[in-house]
Amino acid sequence: MANKKFWLGMLILALVFGTALIGCDTGSMNAGSDGITYTVEANGTADKETSSQLTFTFSEPVSDLKVENIAITGTTGKAAINRSIKNNLKGSDTSWTLSITGVTAGKIRVQIEKDGVERGRKTVLVHQNTSPALSKEDAIPLSDSQWEDGVVLDDVAKWYKFEAESDVIYSVQWKDTFNKSSNEDYTGYIEFTIYQSNGTTSIPTGNGNPREISGVSGTIYLKVTPYRRLGGTYAIRFYDSASMPQVIIKEPSARATIIPFVAVKWFVQPQSDKTSESEVAGFRVYRSETENGTYKQIGEDFITDFKLTSYPLNDTEKAIYYDRNVKAGDSYWYKIAAYNSKGMEGDMSDPVQSETVPGPTETLPLTIGEKIDSTMDTESQVVWYKFEADSGKTYRVQWETFAENHTESWTNDYAFITVSVFTNDKELVNFTENYRNGSNGGWITPGTISGVSGTVYLKVETEGRTGIYNIKLYQ
Repeated sequence: MANKKFWLGMLILALVFGTALIGCDTGSMNAGSDGITYTVEANGTADKETSSQLTFTFSEPVSDLKVENIAITGTTGKAAINRSIKNNLKGSDTSWTLSITGVTAGKIRVQIEKDGVERGRKTVLVHQNTSPALSKEDAIPLSDSQWEDGVVLDDVAKWYKFEAESDVIYSVQWKDTFNKSSNEDYTGYIEFTIYQSNGTTSIPTGNGNPREISGVSGTIYLKVTPYRRLGGTYAIRFYDSASMPQVIIKEPSARATIIPFVAVKWFVQPQSDKTSESEVAGFRVYRSETENGTYKQIGEDFITDFKLTSYPLNDTEKAIYYDRNVKAGDSYWYKIAAYNSKGMEGDMSDPVQSETVPGPTETLPLTIGEKIDSTMDTESQVVWYKFEADSGKTYRVQWETFAENHTESWTNDYAFITVSVFTNDKELVNFTENYRNGSNGGWITPGTISGVSGTVYLKVETEGRTGIYNIKLYQ
């Protein structure tokens, strides 16, 4: 009987202890149990003042803390590191502050990854201003560069304000159902009027998004109303126009190769016809394991020879970054942001997912002069080939594929394929695959490969039709 009571007591203790662990944040030290611990709190007031920064208090002085060391993830609330302002991480010794943006009231998780500092995630409560702001006397203060989410219904107006200096050019920018990224969900359609400090004299602005304000000082008021009664959710902000690159990152793509690496590409579009290339010093590339995970900076390219695409967007210019720290079998998510000579960063692009990085063991050898017969069994199938090239020689690649002008029996047998060519450091741009050899033939006019040495990889994939295909390499 005594033994039964003993083991029953141990079971109860184990359950209590396990429940305690589940109900709180736990963590480990990057440098053992004697690491530096810390607490973190957000400013702001529930329903009255939106949180704009996190304050870290360390048990011992911390030096060389960087934005890249800090990760924020949402739970019931949301927040993100504000990379649009200069020196968004400030402090020294035991006290540091980090500027945040995109705040939705609730709980977030904060984690520091730095040797010697506690690794465990911290739960932080962030606040959001939910004031109706129906008059300029109740106007919601805006913080430089930080988005403020709002909602307007019917003909009810909402008011905002910020402090301006006469020698600074400001931009007012907004997001609604017609001005948003593809991964954002704003339902309203808004218009707004900008007023001087008396709240009644309007300030003329140009068209477009954002709109510029210059030559005024004191309190500036923004009155937001639904356009044609199309109310709903939106976001608005102001910023010093000199603080951010006036460009938009468009149509990012991320293509995985057998090398292995992921080639991340994007267009750079000016926000208006006044934007100049000098406003961009380079681009920063961020990567995450999941679409909604924490994006960490992996690359910073100083671009000196890129050109802005015309306004509106065309298909002539792209920037590119090669992510070589990848693993076969994995897929990654990327975002890109431009920055200027002051280090100030613009808005990030929409997230884009790479293909799964293929493993090098999946390649098949191509022998010069030999035709290979093969089959595409599924529309998502990818086949890799490789051969060794000499920089002084020219190689030709040709294949037979589906063509609509063939007989019905031939059409039913052959796949429709495309071929891409890669070397160890870049995708070839001088390889042509778009022409057929004669009106009745399925053989593609040979694409040429020249001026490269070492291993060359050919990626064969379907364009929506399975079946047999032939490919050959010759000089």
